[in-house]
Amino acid sequence: MELFTSPLSSIVAIFSNMSIGMMIVLPLLFIIGLVAKWRLFDKCGLSKKEILLGTFLPVYDFYLTLKIVGRPGSHFGLIFIPLFNIFFVVKVLFELLNSFGKFHIIDYALAILFSILYFLNLGLAYNEVYYGTVYDKSNEELAAMKAKAERALA
Repeated sequence: MELFTSPLSSIVAIFSNMSIGMMIVLPLLFIIGLVAKWRLFDKCGLSKKEILLGTFLPVYDFYLTLKIVGRPGSHFGLIFIPLFNIFFVVKVLFELLNSFGKFHIIDYALAILFSILYFLNLGLAYNEVYYGTVYDKSNEELAAMKAKAERALA
């Protein structure tokens, strides 16, 4: 019984030390994150089943992100390599931004600093369009994708 009461008591201790404001803000950020993932997956044209599972299962969420940017499923195992996984996740994040026509350094910085709100904006904004996969594309294809995205903004 000690095995179950110890983790439970530590969770209760964490929440008892939180302020009321944090108890409101954290679940709100969690809900905003779920909505952001749902809208982003919907915009990328995934099936309803994939959207539902990807929204609520964090590991499957990253697998779908790899699918959106065009990486093979075998790259999923790379997130389990210590220290390398940090750089890999950031690289996939940048590829996801490129899939939506975001090629500027300010977009990269905002996506890293304010990821939940940035991806909520990507999912909810009507002018943001998914242009397709970017992994394994040549520089000419990426330049054409970038030009297409810039024409859409003009």
